[in-house]
Amino acid sequence: MDNMINFRHPRSAICTDMNNNLYFVVVDDRYPGSSGLTMPELASLMESLNCFNAMNLDGGGSTLLYANNVVINKPSDATGPRKVVSAVLIRDRYKKKIIMAAS
Repeated sequence: MDNMINFRHPRSAICTDMNNNLYFVVVDDRYPGSSGLTMPELASLMESLNCFNAMNLDGGGSTLLYANNVVINKPSDATGPRKVVSAVLIRDRYKKKIIMAAS
């Protein structure tokens, strides 16, 4: 367990600040130019963003940020993004829905 907390790994987290702004945080690791974070370092990063509520999400090779049909970070698995069974989904509830009719 200690190496999951005190060793640097890819990390992902979500938080809100006192103004109810929502932050998605993704930190890459396991390739040149990236160094990951320990859990205490992730906590410090969240504090530096003035997060009031924060939650650590799945990390390691599952760390991925996908927005507007684009992978934003560089996942650490050589085979590309992992298939995972959980996600945090943000949807614009005011955007018009497109309804497809079957013919």
